[in-house]
Formats: sequence, C-alpha cells, structure tokens
Amino acid sequence: MPIVFIEMYGFSLNMEGVAFLGILVGAILTIPPYFAYLYYIQEPQFDDDGNIEPEKRLPPAMVGAFAIVICLFWFGWSAGRTHWIVPIIGSAFFSIGAFCLFNAV
Repeated sequence: MPIVFIEMYGFSLNMEGVAFLGILVGAILTIPPYFAYLYYIQEPQFDDDGNIEPEKRLPPAMVGAFAIVICLFWFGWSAGRTHWIVPIIGSAFFSIGAFCLFNAV
C-alpha cells in the first residue's frame, strides 16, 4: 500500500490511510451475508450432537479463494495506470476473500 499510494500517486502519509478504506468497506459488505449464510444454511446441517461434515464448511472458502485472486490481479494491474480509486476498490476484494477463507477454514 505505501509503495503504490505514496510513491506512485503522491499521497502524503496521512492520506495513505485512506487507501485502507477499501478493505474496511469490503469487510462491512461481507459480514452480514456471511452470518446469514451461517444461520440459514450451515447451522441447520448440524446433527443433534453438534457435528457437521468438514466439507460442508468449504463453500465460503471457495468464494474467498477467488476473491483474493481477483484482488491481487485488480490491484496489481491498476496500480499506477489508472485513477487512485481503482486499486482501492480492488483491495476491497481482499477483505472479502480473507474473511470468507479464514473463517471457513
């Protein structure tokens, strides 16, 4: 983040913190659907003893894996070539991917 936004776009050190807003927005947009998925889809699949097959936890991880790839490609391709907001929007996919992937695993 500092290399891209301070060196390429000329952000000051204070303004460089704005670059992390994409990650915050991605997390805010991810949390409600993920918890709804857990409550409505995954929780009914538990048996009476509280066990679930491990494979049933993987669908969010598959979404998260693709989101991280999208983030890395989008951020790397657009950094320095486009308006400064484009890599910030791409970084939002990182929090989507990290949240879904690590919580599922």
